[in-house]
Amino acid sequence: MGFTWYNQFDLGLQASYTFDWWGKQRDAVEAAMDQAHAAQADRSAAALMLAAAITDTYFGWQSDQNRLVLLREKEMAVEWEVRVAAARVRAELESDYERHNSDLALAAAREQIAALEGSAKLRVIALAALVGKSISELPPLVPKPLPSFPGVLPDNVKIDLISRRADITASRWRVEAAEKNLASARAEFFPDVTV
Repeated sequence: MGFTWYNQFDLGLQASYTFDWWGKQRDAVEAAMDQAHAAQADRSAAALMLAAAITDTYFGWQSDQNRLVLLREKEMAVEWEVRVAAARVRAELESDYERHNSDLALAAAREQIAALEGSAKLRVIALAALVGKSISELPPLVPKPLPSFPGVLPDNVKIDLISRRADITASRWRVEAAEKNLASARAEFFPDVTV
């Protein structure tokens, strides 16, 4: 019928227990946990740095837009000065030198505008790269006035805020893991008791 019958079987059972008298295994486990915590804190630090870079780039773009508004106003004022200087030269009230100075001031204002427009475009490209999208996939960026800053820190700012930074927390976990690894390595030299 194709069946195989066994009437005899072997059962083997072995047990062993190692006493952790010196805390070698406990320290190794705690060191591994501290290293995992440090890796998690590093991940948080990387996310925080990315968020800070995105914020810095966005507010840099906003700053460029606000400065462009001011420079365009300056350009209009300098164009008016050029027209006034040209009229004064035609009326022979001033020398041609004054008109050339006005032309140079207008060229400098336009150069600053071109530089800021280029900076704004580069910031949009950097923003797209930081968020991992193409420029066309970014939502439309709308210039807004920059928020006002009172210039003083709030009264409730304390040194505890620094200790909450993810990179500092990761460093603390690494130090603790190194201490546990050291204790575990030190315990390697003590005798083992295995039953």
